[in-house]
Amino acid sequence: MSNSSKQIVCISTHYWDDAWFRKQQFMSRFVKNGYKVAYIEPTFSIVRKPDEFKKKYQTNRPFKVVVEKRDENLFILKPPRGIPFLSRPKVSRLTYMYFSLKLKYALKKLGFRDYILWVYRPEYAPGIKYFDNGKLVVGIVDDLAAYKQDEPEKYQYTNFTHTPLLFFMLV
Repeated sequence: MSNSSKQIVCISTHYWDDAWFRKQQFMSRFVKNGYKVAYIEPTFSIVRKPDEFKKKYQTNRPFKVVVEKRDENLFILKPPRGIPFLSRPKVSRLTYMYFSLKLKYALKKLGFRDYILWVYRPEYAPGIKYFDNGKLVVGIVDDLAAYKQDEPEKYQYTNFTHTPLLFFMLV
């Protein structure tokens, strides 16, 4: 197995230090088995304060990717804080493309190339083409459209077609 195939970049919906879910469990096990893992956490609006119970780890900064080395093979990346109205489709598309470009350069500095990109956030779909991944895993663990039945157009732009795709859905 080549070095690059032992690299995973995980775009998560949860902070590493928040309550643990399947995402953190999977990635911690990959680290224990010799994989180099970059775990990309979520973000929040620049006009909002961190949640009171998450302020110890909800430390995203405006316009900057924050990188924390937690282990020889575990890096936590915090994308920049988002602009207001991040959940609106047009704003979301542009914002996540911007995040993807910023993250691409941070990952390159850490030596991540031709890695497995493991995505739990469909909002990143418009920016997936900017990552230097070789394989793509899309982990959809909820029926996301069910959360916003009054805004089905929000989920119509999700398209992961530019790289080999390993798709799984756990419901």
